[in-house]
Amino acid sequence: MVIGVNNIRLPLVWNYSLEVNETILTVAFKRQKPGESQSIGIAKRDDKSPFTLARREYSVEYLAILPATLLLLDASNNDGYTYTIEISYTKGVRSSLERDDVPIKVFGKYCALLFI
Repeated sequence: MVIGVNNIRLPLVWNYSLEVNETILTVAFKRQKPGESQSIGIAKRDDKSPFTLARREYSVEYLAILPATLLLLDASNNDGYTYTIEISYTKGVRSSLERDDVPIKVFGKYCALLFI
């Protein structure tokens, strides 16, 4: 757990690398509150396209940056979401999906990134 992150802007940065025969199909960011059964899409992009936000109102909450960064513009308003990146890619003729989750909890003016 990391406590004391500046609560105005919080970057969630994922790194990935591709092998020679792998190609990105899509990269998507999602969020989910504890107890909810489904995650909600925030932004998505195709292989070489910029990210498109799922809703226009997300532009005051998030900035999705190539290749795989989700910037929370005001983390104090994000009340305990788990953020997910999903990367869909091909390896030869086979398609695969990788995902990674980062839980965020806001404590007053501080955020905690919970690494599990």
